[in-house]
Amino acid sequence: MADAPLRHRNYRIMRVSSCGVEDPAALLYRDDEGLRCASYSEQLRNWLERKTSCDEAFTRAMKSRGHEVREVLFDLEPVQRTWAWERGLDVDERDWKSQVLLHQIIDFKPEVLFLQGFDVLPAPLRLTIKKRVPTIDLVVIQQGPREATPTVLRELSRADVLFVSSPVLARACRKAGLEPHLVHEAFDPSVLCELPAPSKIDADALLDFTFLGTTGERADHARRESYLARLIDDESIEVYARQLTAAGRIRRGGPVLGGSANTRVHPALYGLDYFAVMQRSRISFNVHCDSAGSYVGNRRMFEATGVGSCLLTDRGANLSDLFEDGREVVTFSGIDDAREKVRYLLDHENERRAIAEAGRARTLSEHTVAKRVAVIDEWIQQGLAARRKATRTRWRGLPGSLPT
Repeated sequence: MADAPLRHRNYRIMRVSSCGVEDPAALLYRDDEGLRCASYSEQLRNWLERKTSCDEAFTRAMKSRGHEVREVLFDLEPVQRTWAWERGLDVDERDWKSQVLLHQIIDFKPEVLFLQGFDVLPAPLRLTIKKRVPTIDLVVIQQGPREATPTVLRELSRADVLFVSSPVLARACRKAGLEPHLVHEAFDPSVLCELPAPSKIDADALLDFTFLGTTGERADHARRESYLARLIDDESIEVYARQLTAAGRIRRGGPVLGGSANTRVHPALYGLDYFAVMQRSRISFNVHCDSAGSYVGNRRMFEATGVGSCLLTDRGANLSDLFEDGREVVTFSGIDDAREKVRYLLDHENERRAIAEAGRARTLSEHTVAKRVAVIDEWIQQGLAARRKATRTRWRGLPGSLPT
């Protein structure tokens, strides 16, 4: 008898990610110290509403598709400790993150464990998680840009379903015999509900040219840092980034930002503070990490265009898959070209605004979290169907009924 058709179904999915902030407690309790005494659910909700990442948008999109979702930020220390305290957990301080996370996974009993980067699940848990939590049918990894070292490829091979946002990493994975699905970064349009309408922004509050994001985390940002250092020396850009050292370097071994140029480097911004400054930026600067190779598609591309800033970005072989150069974004081929493009855009406000508006429209129509989640859901459904089919095959010929 032929197998019955495998139907798509709803599932329980837990997404584990990093909060992405160096001092989460300072940000979480900045405006309300009383929040320290709030429940885990209230603290987590407050954090998600700050829009420090796409966590809330992912959860909302998955729920809209009928799935039961739980979001965990494994390194959001004050919130994670509150969860443990509410349940009376006695954890070893040397390994509290792993222990709390394991209890959360066991408590939720997910069928799909979705890791936003393979290393959000500590190494010992990655190897044993299915044995410890038998409800897990699929371990899904969504990996951002990363150098394809043998260690990284080995860890990604542990995924039942693998998503990557970097074409370079996707190619390396395929060469290593893996089956990655390329899913680009995206923008959460709900951010716009928390920002003023463009017509309400005071012209005096606008910034000409900014960079907001990450520097100094690793040597993979060397090219980006070189551009920033030279543009800061020109006194043409405002930089909002972490990892600026007291010696004036963006990172240890990185370029020095000397003299008065340091006044143009500001502390990193997160969440709605980050988006508010980006929205007020006439031009947003973007340079991909070195491991991106000759391809583009980092999250900043979609964030800047999504809030209506004119994006000036480095070129990539796949740019036309995402945006139209010269109409929706502007690209540069070197430092002199970047400087010239900045001057031109600032001198031609109507053209700059038209490009910004076209980029915004493209992002809101094609590059949203909901669009990406729809693709992710389809691949997860296929993975679950294959898992159920394999289970049915193993049961074939055994006494009793097949599992449903």
